[in-house]
Amino acid sequence: VRAGEPVSLALADEPERFVRLTGFGAIETWGVWTDGELAMVEFKIGWGPAPTSLRLVLEPFLHEHRSEVAAELFINGMRIERRVFGGRQDWEVALPSEAALARNFTIGLRIENPASPLQLGLSSDERRLGLALRLIELGE
Repeated sequence: VRAGEPVSLALADEPERFVRLTGFGAIETWGVWTDGELAMVEFKIGWGPAPTSLRLVLEPFLHEHRSEVAAELFINGMRIERRVFGGRQDWEVALPSEAALARNFTIGLRIENPASPLQLGLSSDERRLGLALRLIELGE
């Protein structure tokens, strides 16, 4: 993964060539859902300018009894911030200098109260959904 080159999590873009996903469901045509309370994306940063920011394009799993989803963002184990999602949005943060200089990079998402569509009577889907991840981009 290189700064300035977005990585799509859509199935057709073969994101697993660039990232390792843990705590996510299967990759779908548009991206991938978190499955459970903790999800991680791991990758190596390519040579070139050190990245200075991170942008994630995310969408929460919402339904009639849940109008928002809260999550915490971690970078290389360091807590960055907590955010509440009421709809699709970009989560952009400046990278701590230690993370910007590292070549191995881990993004952690801790989801508060993930929900299963099966438990909610919405479908037969047993996954505990929180956020849909569509895109990752490191900024220069």
